[in-house]
Amino acid sequence: MKTVQSVLLALGLLSSNCQTASADQQRLAQSHKNPLGTTDCRVTNDPVGGDDVPACEGYPSSPTAKVVRISGWADWYPPGTKDQYVVQYIGLQWSSGQIKWCGPKVKPQAYLNLAPNETITGFVVSGGTMVDSIKVTTSKGQNFSVGGDGGEAHDMDLGNGYMVGWDGFCLPELLVGFAPTFFCDEVGESA
Repeated sequence: MKTVQSVLLALGLLSSNCQTASADQQRLAQSHKNPLGTTDCRVTNDPVGGDDVPACEGYPSSPTAKVVRISGWADWYPPGTKDQYVVQYIGLQWSSGQIKWCGPKVKPQAYLNLAPNETITGFVVSGGTMVDSIKVTTSKGQNFSVGGDGGEAHDMDLGNGYMVGWDGFCLPELLVGFAPTFFCDEVGESA
């Protein structure tokens, strides 16, 4: 996938929406540590939504970093219509301070800030031809929800509850398919 993505980026056919966090964000994020200290074992999920556009992904440059913030935005698609209310933007920040997103750079409608040792206990992606909604619950009772009511709901495999990143399908203005990736329950063992 990396080779195809590199070619698409070089040709200008895929947007590389990546932003570096400020020094303050990086210091704050350092309090979050990967409980496994390993990069060997990950739980992947199949993307929910469409897949007829370029593949995209959101992973940190540090293989042991875990997600500490999720943000999202939804709107009507196509723009100016009331056809489908879908997730158009998803952004992640990792314990390394790095930030990546897919979709238009807008002010997110929903945020989830994960405390150190707070895990994800539920992750549901609903979709059909696009990502209709993303809903997350945590071990500390937090809830994150972005998107509409359409699509078929898919419960994601959570591994040990610490999110690593995501795979999906993206256009510059729209998240079309999405699947989170988590660390495994134990080193070398898939959840």
